[in-house]
Amino acid sequence: MGQPLHIEIGLVVDDLAETVREAIEVSEPLRLRGVQLAPRPGAAAVEQLSWASMSSAGSAAPPCLRFLTPVLFRSAAAGMPRLTRRVPYPGLVYRPQLGRWRRWSDAPLPADPTPAVDGGLELELPIDMRASDHLVAVARPGERVARFETGGVGVASYRYARSVTNSERRAVGALTVLCGLIGAGDHATVGMGVVRRLRG
Repeated sequence: MGQPLHIEIGLVVDDLAETVREAIEVSEPLRLRGVQLAPRPGAAAVEQLSWASMSSAGSAAPPCLRFLTPVLFRSAAAGMPRLTRRVPYPGLVYRPQLGRWRRWSDAPLPADPTPAVDGGLELELPIDMRASDHLVAVARPGERVARFETGGVGVASYRYARSVTNSERRAVGALTVLCGLIGAGDHATVGMGVVRRLRG
């Protein structure tokens, strides 16, 4: 008998929970790149957080994140080529999280974290990260190779400027909690940018 494989799925929209549960409650064996998986019945919720609880859970301590899978950021200004970055600078990590919070959340943040995200939070150097490849698409019929992307894996620590208020720090902490649930960077839906919050 093979080793058990545990798959964790994070949701930020409550009405998707039952749909996802039905999709993963299968009895037929699954095959993943030549390995057969025998699903066990009974998916269980391991953690449930409301937006309000995430807002209050944020710490004022400077964030420290462990990227368990490669993280990759792509951006492009109008008329400019796309840039690829593998270093988790604060704006690349936190601006998208702030946008998601504003779109999805029914609870306010402790304060507007924009001053922190746009300059009051700095990445501590040197960082303990290395380049690693991640499978983002399997080979389709007629194709010979799968598609891989290269990102950064490891630990990134940040520090605050003195001008950042305690409320702004706790707002960044709430975004750090969200980051731990949904990941960071490009291709997070296929497993890139999985984050564990070590501090913040």
